[in-house]
Amino acid sequence: APFALRLGYISVIEAMKFHVSSLLLVLAGLTTIHAAPNPSKVFDFRGCTTGSPVTESVHETLLASPINGPTCGADGLSLDGNDDYADIDDFEFGGTTSFEVYVKYNSFNPSSHVFDFGMSSDDNVRLSISGTTSTIWWAVKQGSTWKNLDASNFDSSTWTHVVV
Repeated sequence: APFALRLGYISVIEAMKFHVSSLLLVLAGLTTIHAAPNPSKVFDFRGCTTGSPVTESVHETLLASPINGPTCGADGLSLDGNDDYADIDDFEFGGTTSFEVYVKYNSFNPSSHVFDFGMSSDDNVRLSISGTTSTIWWAVKQGSTWKNLDASNFDSSTWTHVVV
């Protein structure tokens, strides 16, 4: 069966400090509440229109354009694993950065990337599976050096929320 991936939502948060959600911290009777920073980029593919680009919803200046036939549905963008993807307009990011996605794999085949940001073979940020396994693989490449983390597993046909 061909690899299929459904991508429901991507957000990018760039901030000096990152909190996954609001955090309640209690120390010696002192209560401090930290609010999560607002994302700097959000692409919501849920309910998108097949063949039409999705506009980034924070600044409404970037587009994620479907390439080679991904389809849209209520759950998001569906990729068949052959050659389709969403091409996001170029943008720069750096400093402390996080990526948040909701992903559902139907099968696990090689080169099944959730996202792959990079301008060359020397600099890259990638979230994918490891080989043909369900292991989540998060990697950053600078020059010829990869720094990566293998974590938990994607469950086939189940939505997985990943924040890296």
